Amino acid sequence: MFKCLKLYVGQVIDPEQLLRTLVDFNYKRQDSVSEEGDFSRRGGVVDIFPFTFELPVRIEFDREEVSSIKTFNITTGEAIWEHKIVIVLPVKKAHALKTTPFTEEFPIDNFVDLKAGDYVVHTQHGIGRFLGFKKIKAADKTADHLAIEYENHELLYVPLESMHLVQKYIAFAARKPKLYKLGAGEWNRIKTG
Repeated sequence: MFKCLKLYVGQVIDPEQLLRTLVDFNYKRQDSVSEEGDFSRRGGVVDIFPFTFELPVRIEFDREEVSSIKTFNITTGEAIWEHKIVIVLPVKKAHALKTTPFTEEFPIDNFVDLKAGDYVVHTQHGIGRFLGFKKIKAADKTADHLAIEYENHELLYVPLESMHLVQKYIAFAARKPKLYKLGAGEWNRIKTG
């Protein structure tokens, strides 16, 4: 199992230790985050733009306790979602996720703990429900794909080499999220709005 950084609400961690870990993970300290691999700190707030994430997250501390984790709009700074937990991957491992198909030695469960029925966010299509893996034959080869259900029971099949476009959706509130409609453009309007 490779090394990753797990941050969750209520966790006690020295912010300076968090910054050292990010440097060890080959993240770059900036005045403000603008792209994957950046992090910044202003007092009790640490912003991180994890690799494989569409948007950065803001970690707010109450002394040495994580009080909130929020995905935020990079342009306006406005909070979009609250999370209970985020998993930050080292730069090299994140690159490996983008270029290496998953194998039995490197299962998807090791870094996202994804189960059938979980909600996921696809960076291009928004929130859907992960149904499990499906073998699909194309060009005389059979390969595993992630099956994701969207509004009106529409299905999207994501090849494992594109897994970096999908992350587990972790809601702060207990209510179920709304499933998006494929091809409707609603997700892009929300991301850029």
